[in-house]
Amino acid sequence: MKKSIIYIFVTTTIISSACNDRGSEEKIISGIETSEKEKIISFTIDGETIKGKVSTQYFGSNKETDNFSVLCQQDEPLVLLQATFANEKDAAKSGLTPKGFNGYKVNEGQYDLTLTPAGGTESFVATDKTEGAIRVENNAVVINNMKLFNREGKEKVVNGTIKF
Repeated sequence: MKKSIIYIFVTTTIISSACNDRGSEEKIISGIETSEKEKIISFTIDGETIKGKVSTQYFGSNKETDNFSVLCQQDEPLVLLQATFANEKDAAKSGLTPKGFNGYKVNEGQYDLTLTPAGGTESFVATDKTEGAIRVENNAVVINNMKLFNREGKEKVVNGTIKF
């Protein structure tokens, strides 16, 4: 009986604290600070319009030096488009080069643009063969005719302005 009461108390406390956190805009999970906004934006993949929510992420504890990311997520069907930069200041520089399939960390002077299309298990990324342009200005990632490739060499073309 005591175990049942303790179990109910712990469960109620966890549910209550989880529900109370829903209004919070910034969350820190495993060293990744995430800011979710209720902005819905759209972008295109090979001419097909995708709509999703935008969030920003900092991978680490120092916003000035750790990787900065803008994520757009459509829930149904699930589509993810993520632009990652060495840090937020570096994102605004021109002449950045694609990181490609080389690990997770994005170094200064690089960017990573990754697309996980609906029903797909393999991502498409910006590589040295990528054509098109990406830039960050006025709190928006602007993507123009970016050709992204999977490991087999198949391509997807992405366009859009993702305001964050």
